Amino acid sequence: MRVWQYRLSQKACAWLAVEMLLRCACSPLITSMHCLLHRKIPHAHTSGSSALPHGTKQLAGGAFGTAIEGYTGQRISEIYGDVRSYVTDPETMNDDVVYELALLDAFESHGRGLTSQDIADEWLRQIPFGWSAEWIAIQNLRGGLMPPESGSYRNPYSDWIGVQMRGMICGMLAPGRPLEAVRLAHLDGVVSHAANGVYGGMYTAALTALAFVRDDPRVVAVEATGYVPQGSEYAAVLHECLDMVTRESDVSSALAWAEQRFEQYNWIHAYPNMAADIISLWYGGRDMTESFALLARAGLDIDCNAGLVGTVLGVMGGVPSVWADPIGDRLETYILGKERLSIHALAERTARLARGMF
Repeated sequence: MRVWQYRLSQKACAWLAVEMLLRCACSPLITSMHCLLHRKIPHAHTSGSSALPHGTKQLAGGAFGTAIEGYTGQRISEIYGDVRSYVTDPETMNDDVVYELALLDAFESHGRGLTSQDIADEWLRQIPFGWSAEWIAIQNLRGGLMPPESGSYRNPYSDWIGVQMRGMICGMLAPGRPLEAVRLAHLDGVVSHAANGVYGGMYTAALTALAFVRDDPRVVAVEATGYVPQGSEYAAVLHECLDMVTRESDVSSALAWAEQRFEQYNWIHAYPNMAADIISLWYGGRDMTESFALLARAGLDIDCNAGLVGTVLGVMGGVPSVWADPIGDRLETYILGKERLSIHALAERTARLARGMF
């Protein structure tokens, strides 16, 4: 989710992997909740699924999109054809992951009483640099502007994908509790974004929380809209996209509509990427490979989009070995002291913190 020429060479929405580790391995609804409440990562319920489920699904999505993000779907098709696997060896180093790790630290220290200031303090302590909205926010924080001004002051990127790409951790910390998930996402979002950019994170947080108690991606995509401010532009765009997929039976037509509708937006903006996510969840049939292939056809910020879609599907079902096995159990970051982390251990930590709400 950053300007193409400045992005890290290794991008993999990896933290989502952590969340996915928690849910991918879990069977649908009851198993997913059981996984969180009892600190267990059960065996995946689908044949051919890896025992590395939850975190892997999000991480797999990020790694899948890393090599092809920033291109149009047409260009990706011309080069790679129908993309249904990694196009290069997957990597877990990712600049996006640091924000979820900072939130997790703040949550562990302050519990559900945490504030946006607590999250901002972790950003200042841990995150050395960023891109687009996050980099503006970091500079604002260093200059003494605290949330919500840190996310809104002179920030031309405040409605880009940053919060939308990281809202899933809030749903992981509030499984089955979408209202609590969006509350956390708002606290986190205003550190770096404003208004519609924040609402994107609230939507993805609700998607994730609802995935624990629903088994149909279409139902979740529609229901989660109820947790976004209904008078907002973001909500209007959401409803427009959902109206389109409801009436359109052909996925190619849906993709063409989205490309034309959002052609004036930057490829890192929240709106076109949210449209790609909805199309993937709507037409992907709960199949990870099919859903990722649709995201490749849509183009844009594919690693973040696949991280979100993978997270939702991972909570509801399993993750195929073809996606999980290449990831392994190592998450790499550029945070001092967190250079190499165990995905399993991070998933266990998230589960322990999530149990605290019950």
